[in-house]
Amino acid sequence: MKIFFLLLCSLFSSLFSNPYFIFKQYCYSNDIFHSVFHSFRINSKLLCLSFCSNCRNCLSATISKDKMCYLHSERFSSCNSSSENTFKTFNKVSTSNCFNRGICDKWYGFRGLVCQETPCNSYPCLNFGKCIERFEKVNEYTCSCIGGYSGITCAINNGIQISSELTHSNTLQFGERQGYKYCSHGYFVNGIQLRVDPAGGDETALNNIRLECKRPYDNTTGTSVKSGNANEGIWHGTSYCPDGMYMVAFAVRLVPYKGPFSDDYGATDFKFRCRSHLNPHEATVEVHPPGGLSEGEWGPWSSSCSKNSAVCGINPQISIDVLTIDRTGLNAVRFECCKF
Repeated sequence: MKIFFLLLCSLFSSLFSNPYFIFKQYCYSNDIFHSVFHSFRINSKLLCLSFCSNCRNCLSATISKDKMCYLHSERFSSCNSSSENTFKTFNKVSTSNCFNRGICDKWYGFRGLVCQETPCNSYPCLNFGKCIERFEKVNEYTCSCIGGYSGITCAINNGIQISSELTHSNTLQFGERQGYKYCSHGYFVNGIQLRVDPAGGDETALNNIRLECKRPYDNTTGTSVKSGNANEGIWHGTSYCPDGMYMVAFAVRLVPYKGPFSDDYGATDFKFRCRSHLNPHEATVEVHPPGGLSEGEWGPWSSSCSKNSAVCGINPQISIDVLTIDRTGLNAVRFECCKF
């Protein structure tokens, strides 16, 4: 059935300065991507046609059931579907007599000869904020800021935004907490390196953990963060999360307290889980760095960072006092998660 739409000039003349056209509902079509030069989500069929009317290069418009508007640079001359459950395509037929300008103007944020320019083309959002076009008003957009930034253009730096702390239940009471050390703002842990003392008169086993930090928004590698100052043992190779994934949980292998007349080790090994930054609902990946010892038992996995965050800081408990008869190295460790 053919339906004619006359976009009433009297209704819009006070709001817009471009010509308006008569549109004919030509057919239902599956080929919605034919000659598309712009598309966007919209709630009003009339507004979609108004966009096309306002743009000289638009000769037809398609409206999908999921409220997407597609602007075409060609008219549709044939249909490939008779089903009303596909897409409604409207051809621009003729101009009205309200205005005599056939160019794209500063209307609902569109600019350019073929309405190809939007407010987001100028990249107004700072600090990796995401620009989201809004078509309700002239030249309007919003910036979706990453964790720790705010403001209209994400220009305000509020510092690291902690979302949660991760702990483990199998610990030793020796040593002191060293205080939190963090990746730089906007960076998250994607790699771990272990320092392990495998032998000696006072074996300390796992002594140190080094965090490798990376920024997910442009894959820039940041500076590494070392958990403490225990210097016994050697550094082993670094193990990394797969691309696009970051640390969100961990587990520790530890030898329980043996008593005052035995050599206590503390933590002997460490492993962690990685999760996708862009697809947090995907399965995590377990990573086991080299160098750990086989003594002791694995404790349960820690809780995980929330879906919009990853590990960004470490706070170890280390026995490093050279005057202590039985040093144990790393006895417990905590991590903090920061918001993306």
